[in-house]
Amino acid sequence: MRNIGIVVEYVGTGYQGFQFQPEAGCGRKNRPVRTVQGSVEDAILRLTGERLRIVGAGRTDAGVHALGQVANFKTDSRIPAQRFAAALNPILPYDIRIVRSFEVPEAFNARFDALWKVYRYLVMPEAARIPAARTGSALLAGRALPTRNALPEEAVEAMEAAGAQLVGRHDFSAFAARGSSAKTSVRTIRRLEVWHESWESLGLDLVVVEIEADGFLYKMARTIVGALLEVGMGRMDPDGPAQLLESRDRRLGPATAPPDGLYLVKVAYPEPIGSLASP
Repeated sequence: MRNIGIVVEYVGTGYQGFQFQPEAGCGRKNRPVRTVQGSVEDAILRLTGERLRIVGAGRTDAGVHALGQVANFKTDSRIPAQRFAAALNPILPYDIRIVRSFEVPEAFNARFDALWKVYRYLVMPEAARIPAARTGSALLAGRALPTRNALPEEAVEAMEAAGAQLVGRHDFSAFAARGSSAKTSVRTIRRLEVWHESWESLGLDLVVVEIEADGFLYKMARTIVGALLEVGMGRMDPDGPAQLLESRDRRLGPATAPPDGLYLVKVAYPEPIGSLASP
């Protein structure tokens, strides 16, 4: 039996997250919950005849997207490892694509062997000023967070300064939603950057928040973004996120940012798998 690794790209808007979930409803109304994992597994079943379970590097919540989700699965199929991507893509939904496929050691596990992950969040300031006829905001509906608040350069600089105080190894209890199954709330943020990015073709000036960490608690990335946005909009002091971190009390924090603008960009692994798994 071989172990196949895949890099998966998807638009999460129409899915209840990456991870497979039991049927929803009751009695005869039971129906499958649409997930990315379930869709990929269905495609593998159609291709190989094998009903198997894939292991994803990250669960990603409903509505969250991915550019570089990594997963692996065990198979008896004789299809060459590098051919799985081309073979699966024609039978996958249009909003899921296998970027790359490759063989990995038998013991490889996409979740437990990950070294660190990068999440990126897109914010679309002043969306209310975009004329409806231009459909600028409609093109990114569900893929970036629209706000009515301007985020000028000084606001972005304040957000980045606030985020810099979260870099390092800390207890992120104050940024974790209830329902986490993690054994510890201690995580290490290696990098947190905030910048303006101009999309001239759409007439948009986006704000990007990118976080690189060795792991993320349940809704941790979105809660950090929520706090940074409060800073950018002038509703929280730049030292507020650091004070929230020190408090370890989620009840003191701001609302979690919606999933719309969040992307799992990259999952890093030791070499040689690291190069293969890079999107």
